[in-house]
Parts: sequence; C-alpha cells; structure tokens
Amino acid sequence: MQSTTLVRSALACALACSFPAAHADVSTKIEFFEDIGSIVTYDQQAARVVSDAQSIDNSSVFATGEASADLGTGELKARATGYRRLDSELSLAARATGKAMDVLTIDGPGTDAIPVTFEMAVTGDLIPPDSAAGAANAFALVRAVVDVNGSPESATVQWLRGYDAAGAVSRDVITGLGDWTGAAPAAGTNHFDLLLSYTADIVPGTPFDFSSELQAYVGSTGTLGSEIVSDFGHTGLITIVLPQNYTLSSQSGVFLAGPIPEPETWALFGTGVGMIALGLRRRGGSRG
Repeated sequence: MQSTTLVRSALACALACSFPAAHADVSTKIEFFEDIGSIVTYDQQAARVVSDAQSIDNSSVFATGEASADLGTGELKARATGYRRLDSELSLAARATGKAMDVLTIDGPGTDAIPVTFEMAVTGDLIPPDSAAGAANAFALVRAVVDVNGSPESATVQWLRGYDAAGAVSRDVITGLGDWTGAAPAAGTNHFDLLLSYTADIVPGTPFDFSSELQAYVGSTGTLGSEIVSDFGHTGLITIVLPQNYTLSSQSGVFLAGPIPEPETWALFGTGVGMIALGLRRRGGSRG
C-alpha cells in the first residue's frame, strides 16, 4: 500500500506541477524534496537556450537535478538522481524539467485545416537501486508532453521497485501511461528508446501555441543502498512533420532553426555536472 501511495503522489505532483503559460521561450525547473513541507526549487528562463544543474547534500539526502532546453534545435534534456540516507514515511528526492514553447504558424496552399504531426523522440535510462536497507520503495520516472493550443498529449514511463525487510527486491514493475510508441527495455538493461507522437488539425495561416516538456523524476521511501536514476539527459528531440508544400514559421524566429555557436552555450551545464560529480565522490567517501 505504501508503494502505491508513493506512486500516486508522484504522478499527481508531476501532472500538477507545470510552468505558467508563456510564448517563445525555454525554461528549466529543478526541485528537491526532503520530506513533506521542505522544498527547494530552482527556475531559469531564456529566449533561446537555457541549462541548469543543481545538487543537495545533507545528513538525510543526496540528490541531483540537471535540465536544459534549446528552442533552436528542439532538444530537451532532464536527469535526476537521489539517495536517501535516513528513513522517513515519504521522501521524494529530485525532479528536473526542461520546457520549450513558442507561437507557430504553418503556411501553404489552401485554407482548410491540415493534419500536422508533433513528435518527441526520447532516449534514456531508468535505474532503481538493486537493494535497500529494508522495507523501502523507490521509483524512477520520465514524462514527456506535447501541447498544441492547450490540448496536451502526455506519456509517462515509471519503474517502481519495492524491497523486503532484508533489503532484497520484492516488487519490480514498469508502467507506461499515455501515447508511447516503443517497448520495455531488453532483459537485463535499463534503456528506453521511445517516441511520443501527436497529430493535430492546424488551419494554415492561423498562429497556434505549442509547448513541449521533458521531466525526469525520482523518489523513495526508506533508506536506499544506492542512487535512483532517471537519466534522460541524452536527448528528447522535438520534430514537426508537415504535409508537402507547407512551411513552418515561429514567433521567436529561431524555433527548430538549428544550432547556435558554441562554446558558451553549455558552460553552465558542464559546470553543474562537475559539481555533481564532486558531490558523488564526497558522498562515496563519507559512506566508507
């Protein structure tokens, strides 16, 4: 029952916690939870590309979150890990979200609505711990959203693992919710290659709101033996499939327009990754 409550709470929060409406921007949101009522949140917003990496490290929990979004390439990335040092009734460790939104217009012959397909290809790993201190539960989750004119299509894949009093795995469930095109990972692996595809009728020449979101989320009850990992920091890639002879334009003027010059673009993201690696080494030392 405790594990079911944990999962329901996670999904309810994932569905409820979203960014306010905006146009032509990207944003990241990294959140850490240490028991109910103690929440640390980091938000960033930019016009073209934004990235962030944060960690929390104290006597009860170590957790990390990384997220990025690029309006020009349509890339969203999110990664979250968590490790619970002390037992508690409910301890949601970390959630990282990247989001991109713009106002788009499709032009071409005719004035009747045409079918347009909006896709997000996602690749990454969900890795729950192999053991726990006893009677614990853990989940790793990825959620993708494509929203056209306020009509979102979402998909969630969650790996839930429960542990008995001796700390061995007693429950192991992978659940997919929503419009996923893909399959569970091959036996012995943690890797997912998935596609969220949504077709909407669009009137040529009429602007419409578009947004997409990729979220990595981990949580636990009890004391775990190692990190929970939701690693979709590889890439969630947005594409829009148009009928022949139609073109796409955006309010931003950069949506899916291609890459921008480096190296400064990912400097903050790289710094954050280094900070997280240092924190992991410190944590490993403290456990010895």
